[in-house]
Amino acid sequence: MNQFKLTSIGNNDTSVEVTFNFIEKNNCFDISLSYKYSDDLNTLEKQKHFMSNQELYDSEYDSFYEGDIICKNPMTIELISLMMLSDSNLKTHSGHVTAESYRLSLIKMIKLLWD
Repeated sequence: MNQFKLTSIGNNDTSVEVTFNFIEKNNCFDISLSYKYSDDLNTLEKQKHFMSNQELYDSEYDSFYEGDIICKNPMTIELISLMMLSDSNLKTHSGHVTAESYRLSLIKMIKLLWD
């Protein structure tokens, strides 16, 4: 399990604490994400708007992204390893982008690799 924070651009008080977890089974990773919203995201509409900006809300299905099952292979093993790093350690792998931005890119990759 790894926890990290996603913030709103220009407002660090507006944030979501994300818990990333995975279970390895049947040569796959069963990935789950859960969210704890800051006090100013106190309505469902505010939560949807924030998560939409992070690309973690699907308006077509009216649902927040909660995870996927992806096949275990060398690439996804590294993907999971990067997701489990602390922000300070992830910064050493993320190039010129923030750990938060890089982590969102990793989540987008997971979304593309669903099995």
